[in-house]
Amino acid sequence: MIDVTMTVLSMANAPYGANLAAQQLAARIVDPASVTANDGSVFAFFSERREGL
Repeated sequence: MIDVTMTVLSMANAPYGANLAAQQLAARIVDPASVTANDGSVFAFFSERREGL
């Protein structure tokens, strides 16, 4: 599970220079305001992760 967590965090954080913890990323993923705020980490989570991860 740690490998998956690190993979997801590095994929979501790196392109946008973010440094989010797993809990912070999860909170942003479920927050509808992230859409209107154009949150890069949330965008990366939905668009750049491998299917089935």
